[in-house]
Amino acid sequence: MNEKRLAGYYWVSVNKEWEPGFWSGEHWLLIGEEDRYQDDDIDLIGPALVMPNQGDFFEPISPL
Repeated sequence: MNEKRLAGYYWVSVNKEWEPGFWSGEHWLLIGEEDRYQDDDIDLIGPALVMPNQGDFFEPISPL
């Protein structure tokens, strides 16, 4: 287990294909899959995915 890695979404390479994965602090979950993965199952771990500020979607629109 990597204690320095924060829980969150990261780019991961599995079978030479990059896809977003979620690190829970104990295991990996890949988008659209139910299996859990460990670091040994992942080929490469890329940068964290930064989610947009969801509050920006709810700002009022100014009238024209």
